[in-house]
Amino acid sequence: MPYFLLHLWAPILSLSKLGKTQSPYPHIKMSSASCRSIYEITVAFLELYIFADRYSVHQFRDDILSALFGYCIASRWWPDPNVDLINNAYENLPPTAQFIRFLVIPFSYFFNPLKASPLRSKNSNYRVPHIISL
Repeated sequence: MPYFLLHLWAPILSLSKLGKTQSPYPHIKMSSASCRSIYEITVAFLELYIFADRYSVHQFRDDILSALFGYCIASRWWPDPNVDLINNAYENLPPTAQFIRFLVIPFSYFFNPLKASPLRSKNSNYRVPHIISL
């Protein structure tokens, strides 16, 4: 990896100090430290992927997804459906980005239509219009 890209891994490497870091989404309440760490890892990888996409570093994008997918397999974890992360990805990435698929597929798997009914969805976080177009 080129030296100028090494500083981008700092958010991931600093995750050992999770109690001292602040979430970029403070309005989301996390129930445990492990849940916060998984969320922050996903946010860090998303920010790296957005950087790689913005500067057209295709190999770095592939490496980011490979590392995140490898982490998911090794830890037997899959990203929780989080609308804020999905919206951030859609706002900063092209609609065909593989990272979006990585986030949306679990969201569609865990999607509960009863929780997203028209009566309950006025202020619900389950309304993601981009999923309809997939």
